Formats: sequence, structure tokens, C-alpha cells
Amino acid sequence: MKGWRIACIVIGAEVAAIVAFFCYALVAQDIYYNIEEFNPGDELVRYVEWNTCAREALLTVIVLWFVAIGLAIYEYRWVKNTLSAVDVY
Repeated sequence: MKGWRIACIVIGAEVAAIVAFFCYALVAQDIYYNIEEFNPGDELVRYVEWNTCAREALLTVIVLWFVAIGLAIYEYRWVKNTLSAVDVY
């Protein structure tokens, strides 16, 4: 039961990070298209901030994928080691 709860938390965190990535990326794209050619001013700073947030959210998704893969490997090894012929019958 504990593994199921951890898997749900990881999946929820991945979904939240993916949603954050797309939100940040879309805002950064809008800011990028609205930057004036001459004297961009604060728009350039805002673009860099939102673009950095999008990169961090994407990095979070990638790290969570590795966590999920690691948890799956751990669970597979644990289940494989605990089952024996006597336990099956």
C-alpha cells in the first residue's frame, strides 16, 4: 500500500510540473513576441524570468521521471526477492 501512495504522489507531482512548464512557456512566448525591437526594458527581464521558470519546471519533470523509474526498479527487485515457490502456493 505504501508503494501505491508514493506512486500517486510522484504522478501528481509530474502532472503539476508539466502543467507549470506549459504555463510558464506560454507566458514566456507571449512576452517574447511582445518585446519591442528598440529599448526592450523590463520586458526582456520578465522574459528571462519566465523562461527560467519553464526550464526549471521541465528539469523537475525529468528528475521525477528518474525517480519514478528508480521506484519501479526498487519495487520490481523487492517483489522478485520476496516471492518464492512456497509463497506462491
